[in-house]
Amino acid sequence: MNTISLRRLCFVLAFIVLIPGCEKRTSKISKCVMNLHTIQIIKAEWAPEFNQPSNAIPTWEDLKPYFPPEWSNTIPVCPISPKNGTYIINRVDEDPKCTVCGDGYGNF
Repeated sequence: MNTISLRRLCFVLAFIVLIPGCEKRTSKISKCVMNLHTIQIIKAEWAPEFNQPSNAIPTWEDLKPYFPPEWSNTIPVCPISPKNGTYIINRVDEDPKCTVCGDGYGNF
């Protein structure tokens, strides 16, 4: 097998193996980012309803009534496997964080 054919074969194999993995990882990252956005929206709903200042830090119990149905009233876990990161709520005026994804905007 000549060098060019071997390079093509390696490229095709890399494409077959790596691309599906990237798509799966990207969809999980997107889900993590969506969870972070949802947590921030929930905090924004909770704070004024309970007359909380912007530096208040809600608990998961405080936020549970606002959870979307797909969370089934349980604390969300980052979907990126196998690390299963946890979400940090932070103050109302701060973005939530993920122990795996950071703030969800490229800190992976």
